[in-house]
Amino acid sequence: RDVDYLLRLCAQLRLWVIAAPGPYICAETQCGGYPTWLAAKREIRLRHLRAHFVKKWDEAFFTYCMEWWERICAIIAPHERARHAAGCVLAFQVENELSQRLSLTEEV
Repeated sequence: RDVDYLLRLCAQLRLWVIAAPGPYICAETQCGGYPTWLAAKREIRLRHLRAHFVKKWDEAFFTYCMEWWERICAIIAPHERARHAAGCVLAFQVENELSQRLSLTEEV
């Protein structure tokens, strides 16, 4: 649960990192990697699909995502190799299913 410690350890061990902090990680993990407390909130839609497979925008969910991004990016950024030679983070994956978020509908 301590990402900063993990990245410092990776740098110390000279391990390269491709950071993929989510918020959505993959369908193979519990709740797609979202915390259980967030998945339990019935008033928001987590990656909700409609019948025609277009994701509907949920402002409350987006608020949680932005809070996550602000916090995790502040932790990862100091470890980027592009910032200094001792950095271990070589790449940053925004999301593995980003194309599904880029639908050209009026709902997005």
